[in-house]
Amino acid sequence: MNRCLSLPHRIPRRRFISGCACAALAVCPLGSALAQDVTPLPRNFPEHVKSASMVIVNWPNIRINATPDRLSPGARIYDTHNLIVSPTSLGNLPFWVNYVRESHGMVHEVWILTPQEAALAQAAPKSVW
Repeated sequence: MNRCLSLPHRIPRRRFISGCACAALAVCPLGSALAQDVTPLPRNFPEHVKSASMVIVNWPNIRINATPDRLSPGARIYDTHNLIVSPTSLGNLPFWVNYVRESHGMVHEVWILTPQEAALAQAAPKSVW
């Protein structure tokens, strides 16, 4: 039983093409509105956050300011858009980050900083812990 052959008249080709053209014209003004430069909102970090340079050596081993350290099980790494990224996808590249340690002393949450945030973090006075 071939049902497709019995209904060739359901969607006329010229109406389908004209419908697609109308939809494309309706979306064009929306595309220019989405292409505008939007400044991102500033991110809110916890009060007890620390800033440092971090390199993922061999997951879960990391180096913070050239000192060996470890990521905790279930550690979360956020990129510059606050999206969680896999530690293995970052490679062996240095990043300027804000981080928080867990109760056992391992690094638990990491935020990769944008160049503007990194400049502010490097210029901030170091507090005594």
